[in-house]
Amino acid sequence: MSTLLPYPRFKAIDAAGVPYSGGKVYTYRAGTSTAKATYSDMACATPNANPVVLDSAGEATLYLKGKYKIVLKTSADVPVWTLDNVQGMGDWEESAFYPDYNETDQGAAGSGASMKDLIDWIASENATLILAHNSGSTTTTYTLSTSETIPSNISLKVQKGAKISIGAGKTLTINGNIDAGDWEIFTGTGTVAGSPLNAIMLSAWFNAGLTNSTNPSGALKSIVASGAQGDIFYHNGTSVVRLAAVLSGDMLVSGGSGGNPSWSTLKTTLANRIQVIRKTADQIVNNSATTVNDTDLKFPIESDGIWAFELWLQINSGSTPDFKIAFAVPASALAEFQVSGDMGKAGTGDTPVAILNDLAAVAVSGRATEDFVVMVRGKVVAGGTAGNVQFKWAQNTANASDSIVRANSHFICHKLN
Repeated sequence: MSTLLPYPRFKAIDAAGVPYSGGKVYTYRAGTSTAKATYSDMACATPNANPVVLDSAGEATLYLKGKYKIVLKTSADVPVWTLDNVQGMGDWEESAFYPDYNETDQGAAGSGASMKDLIDWIASENATLILAHNSGSTTTTYTLSTSETIPSNISLKVQKGAKISIGAGKTLTINGNIDAGDWEIFTGTGTVAGSPLNAIMLSAWFNAGLTNSTNPSGALKSIVASGAQGDIFYHNGTSVVRLAAVLSGDMLVSGGSGGNPSWSTLKTTLANRIQVIRKTADQIVNNSATTVNDTDLKFPIESDGIWAFELWLQINSGSTPDFKIAFAVPASALAEFQVSGDMGKAGTGDTPVAILNDLAAVAVSGRATEDFVVMVRGKVVAGGTAGNVQFKWAQNTANASDSIVRANSHFICHKLN
């Protein structure tokens, strides 16, 4: 397929076809009176004077970068025409620029292809800096020895294998979008800062050696690296923040449009949480009437309030040692409980007992050859000190035989107020 070659230079003629010899082309940012340069080469590396003075044929070489307002005047500065919103070749908003990794310092002016050179050159237009992995080595390193800022109108795209090495005490501030996969793109011992447009930042982008001491918005490595297993990250409308995991079984509640998520208040405090504590293995006492702490059956209380509890016990203890139940509670707390269930004797009724700080215990009759179940229901009134309500037990009469509290015995408890 063939195409007709258009005239390759700008040319201005009057209505009679006479060239505007010595005519002047003034160029501005679109919609403004702010001067904006055109260029004499396709790479837009060499700016023209502004205005551009046309030759005797009314011609000049003009390359455009972005949108312009163009004003043509005669050699005597008489206006001829004005055109606004003139778009250069290609779509500048899709323009991509490739810094040269051979530049000694990407944060300083170099030979025209350092990150700073290109950032200054792009100015306020929309563009993308692409850090290519093209060195032929395992990695392509772009060294930043002078602090530099990537503004919000410039996106940073980093190919796999390309890295920005930030020198000690230097800061790369990023306010535009970062486009990279799940691989390291920042290394060195300097700082990454700024307010990137990304909703999510990947921890893999950041080498552990980076200082990251000035992360505004909390969007960069410090917030990601501070996360623990079970944490979640979300965007609060300004930056990415971390919501730390709390208690097992808690529920995440959406804040709706414009709101932030949170853990459900139904389960984040002892005050509102139903606690279930299960005994994981059999525990044995032999020949001892001194109460011991049960290895599993205890629950925490706060310094104030009233807790209700139910304790389900599967016990094996003979009729000679019988069995003894007690509780230890935090200082000044009062525990009241009632024992009921199969006591090992026909006709045995409920036995209410009140105890204070493990000063008393209640005996339960044993059964010679088989397990039996005892239910303990009670309440604990806190006395100003937080701590554990501890189930304690022993043989009622010391005997050289095993008394056992079985696995899967359990507490169910909650706060009443």
